[in-house]
Amino acid sequence: NSSLLYDFVEFQSDRAGDYNTTSERIYSFATSLVHERRGWFRANPQLQERLTPQQLGELKSLYGIEGAEGDLWTAIADGAARDLRAYGSDARALQGPSRRAIKKLKPILDLEFPLDLVDELHELAETDINRQRDPMRRARLLADLVKSKILAETSLRGGHLALMRDGEHLRREGDRFYFVIPVHEYKNAHSAIFQGVGEVIYELPDPALQRWLKEYVDSVLPAIRSPQSKDYLFPVFSTGNRPAPSYIASRIRAFSKRYLKQTTFGEPVRRVGEFGTHAYRYVNAASLIKMEGGSVELAADNLLDTEDVAADVYAYILATRRHEKSAQVVRAHRARRKVRQWTKDTPRLVRG
Repeated sequence: NSSLLYDFVEFQSDRAGDYNTTSERIYSFATSLVHERRGWFRANPQLQERLTPQQLGELKSLYGIEGAEGDLWTAIADGAARDLRAYGSDARALQGPSRRAIKKLKPILDLEFPLDLVDELHELAETDINRQRDPMRRARLLADLVKSKILAETSLRGGHLALMRDGEHLRREGDRFYFVIPVHEYKNAHSAIFQGVGEVIYELPDPALQRWLKEYVDSVLPAIRSPQSKDYLFPVFSTGNRPAPSYIASRIRAFSKRYLKQTTFGEPVRRVGEFGTHAYRYVNAASLIKMEGGSVELAADNLLDTEDVAADVYAYILATRRHEKSAQVVRAHRARRKVRQWTKDTPRLVRG
């Protein structure tokens, strides 16, 4: 049962603090037992006689086997080999510091629809802002909420927010705001996805973001801006100085820490403690992969990245999705999954 082995490796990696070579070796050994030519389990079909009809039924459901009564054991071995190789590949991809941020976010990424959590954090912040009597405290909370909403809506990186200027990146038509981001400001500006593109337009369709952004630009920004920050959209709140990416990251960490404590999504999510600006890209990717009709291609479009890069960076999300499907069968979760019809508007690429 590849699903049970997956649970064991997850337990082992949680205790170790990361995926490591032991994770790989466990999957490698298990795969060898069902290898097409030299697998011991595969070569001993009489082992299935030790399984109850219910256990055989669970394995058939786990590996999507229909019929195959004449050679059921081979079909089970084929399904186990397929899953174990995929899990082993993901364990290799998830080793090292570049994947630890994803590992830390596991309780969030494991949610049925991770963006539901972000929506709740925003609702908690809005309630906080509306009952806040201190004008300066209210203004600071509002500024942090706007940053969080922009990251969730656009999947931009924290560095983009540090560079944003009012009138240059943030444009306004009547009471409606939108962003225009030059391609050279993207980390992957030389990617094939930007070939022939001069700038990217984000329409910002969320009415709540439009409403809070208007209050921020009209009321908060003039009060905190200084000559040093010129027309930067998110100057340092306490000094008015030009923002650095580290400042944006610190404000998002403070925002998430404040409201994760209050979430209704359970203790494992609360134990995440806090997260930074890049977490929104992981959350958006996970939601777009896990949603009904979701795919790596859809996630790549939203992140403005190639499918190959998205598939590599979000290997954990894909592995989790595979495990969720198998675990759902094995553990006989009968409750209907909530289906949320949700799409992310793909930013418009403006050819230069």
